[in-house]
Amino acid sequence: MSNLVVNPFASIELTRERSAPVGLRVSAPFPGRGRLTTAIDSRLHPRLFQSLRALAESARSHGRGRLELDETEVSVLREAGYLVPPSEVPQAPRFGCLLGEDLPAAGRKPRLAPGTVVVTGFKLLTAPPRLPREKRHLGLLGLTGRFPLALVRDAVTGITAVHEVPGWLVGACTRLRPGGSAPTLTPREFQALRAARILLSQEELTRERATWRYALDSARILLEHRGYANMAGLFHPAQMKALRAYYRGLVSSGLLVLGDPQSLRYVRHNDPVSSFFHEQLAGVVSNLFDVEARPSYNYLGCYQPGARLARHTDRAQCRFSGTLLVDFTSGRTGPGSWPLVFSPPGGRPGTLHQTSGECAFYRGCDIPHARPTLPEGCRSTSLFLHYVPRTFRGALS
Repeated sequence: MSNLVVNPFASIELTRERSAPVGLRVSAPFPGRGRLTTAIDSRLHPRLFQSLRALAESARSHGRGRLELDETEVSVLREAGYLVPPSEVPQAPRFGCLLGEDLPAAGRKPRLAPGTVVVTGFKLLTAPPRLPREKRHLGLLGLTGRFPLALVRDAVTGITAVHEVPGWLVGACTRLRPGGSAPTLTPREFQALRAARILLSQEELTRERATWRYALDSARILLEHRGYANMAGLFHPAQMKALRAYYRGLVSSGLLVLGDPQSLRYVRHNDPVSSFFHEQLAGVVSNLFDVEARPSYNYLGCYQPGARLARHTDRAQCRFSGTLLVDFTSGRTGPGSWPLVFSPPGGRPGTLHQTSGECAFYRGCDIPHARPTLPEGCRSTSLFLHYVPRTFRGALS
């Protein structure tokens, strides 16, 4: 066992029959295959069962257990993914969105009249956040510590984006004052802050706010008359790019569970990164459905070829739902995504083809919805965002 280590992403769970311990379930990630579970029967491997049980109890009490195993037991744990060579320890992906990344070569500063460019909702965190809400969400994102963070609250939609700030931009960011005019900046700094929508002209703000009001009004009308509405541009493209990369990393590293054979999807419930995005749309949902809404739970689904979704409605925690298309890959021509079919009671069925970054809103408990079989060569990743009224008293998950 000298060349093997305990997989830090593996877990052990006791199994019982009539309250008596009878075995263990070892869950571990396998790159390219997902998170798999192996059963260890106490009758077949009594010594291994006792060793692992003691190890699990030691971990719960924050102690340091030690495994003494023979070759057969090592082989069992190696096959279960609990023991791996150091080179095979999965690397957990991280959500990273670096401010100023992927900019074209800096040219001249755009000719905008002095005083017309203002700093929108912006906050620079150069140390770990102290506010409970910020600390909770940003800590779960795994962003604190590597770079300073920029929290950018969109001046039009009210949706917050989080960016890491590279060293060459920190000085410029410290000079920003929300609501004030842009300070003196280099062309590169100016371009980066404009791309992140930290700097906008008064003309842009006026025009985009009118466009946003029209988009909300149109969506409310569609929800009332058709039962569903699709909205684009809710999240900054750089945030969506980072989210796609993060989800692809979860799948390739094996950290997601592959769902039942019928669904053919990798899944994760209330992923911390997903939860950050989930909370950002609570205000939009409240506006669309004319109710004070709060997040209940979110669910990530990375669907594989052959997956289908039978016609169904959702449970009580899905009073107001959003389906955000994050990623779609296809080796074929034709419509650019996997259609979502709505069947509103008393109305005509409607078929929706989304593009990445679009979110479909509907009442999940009331509007039956389905998807046909996902064709060979196609993969589709959606984040399901569910909300309930603030007065909801049931369990949220």
